[in-house]
Amino acid sequence: GVVGDGDGRIDGAAAVPGAGAPASGGRQQQAPLKRSTLFAIAAVLAVAALFFFMTTARAKVQCRVCVEFRGRSNCATALGPTEQAAREGAHTTACGPIASGMDEQIGCFRTPPAAVQCQPR
Repeated sequence: GVVGDGDGRIDGAAAVPGAGAPASGGRQQQAPLKRSTLFAIAAVLAVAALFFFMTTARAKVQCRVCVEFRGRSNCATALGPTEQAAREGAHTTACGPIASGMDEQIGCFRTPPAAVQCQPR
């Protein structure tokens, strides 16, 4: 049955075992981060830094490409080791939001860009 003291009301602390004051005297201690957790965080940060360095170190050219396709237009910027790579990356990225489906993506990529601006980094 329900635990009570005879006054017809449910007693909060007695109705649910352990629902009274915390056993640690009212203070909750936060456990320090485990060494393995710190190593995992450090490893993730190291991989992210390496990825960032590897992707930007070879990027020698930056291109901005604007594309018009089926009445819609979009511009995008990309980096690459060569002008051709940067142009293709920007062209593909510019086509993403304005072409839906693989057929339109291919058609958009085959459309000559409306504007191209490339500069060395």
